[in-house]
Amino acid sequence: MHIKLFWDYVDSSGGPDACWPWLRGHRSSGYGAVNLRTGRGVPLRGFAASRVAWALANDRDPCSMDRTEHVLHRCDNPPCCNPAHLYLGTHSENMADMVAKGRQGRRQRGEERPAHKLTEADVLAARAAYRAGDSTPVLAARYGVGQAAMYNAITGKTWAFLPGAVKAMRSSTQHLHGH
Repeated sequence: MHIKLFWDYVDSSGGPDACWPWLRGHRSSGYGAVNLRTGRGVPLRGFAASRVAWALANDRDPCSMDRTEHVLHRCDNPPCCNPAHLYLGTHSENMADMVAKGRQGRRQRGEERPAHKLTEADVLAARAAYRAGDSTPVLAARYGVGQAAMYNAITGKTWAFLPGAVKAMRSSTQHLHGH
């Protein structure tokens, strides 16, 4: 994506005080992820969307920002790109902010993850439907996720803290084609 298109993928419809979520790809941490092309013939480079939002709002080039400069969220909402919610800090300040907001220690799981698409109820229902004969592709389409994500949820590779993971999947032909 060219940097000039960045704001086209930010939802600012909530107004100046609301969080403005990044509408495209996200990292597993929930932070918006964007690959930018800053000029003609310049290769794509990956950035956190919040970093790009802060840079653009502060007349900075995200490519020239020092790696010691961290963009922190006042709102503690990883996909947020509202410049009013973002501020520049150091790694130490970022870590202190994390501790102050109680985000250290245990990793987020399930619905605690900002980028989650399935709910705990969805996963439990999908596991039951799989046991009843529904295929992974059918379940993936039903719940609006990719087949790999559904397979991982059914088998417990993800959502492992929930009961009822299916340990023995049907053959790959049945699994992929629903036969």
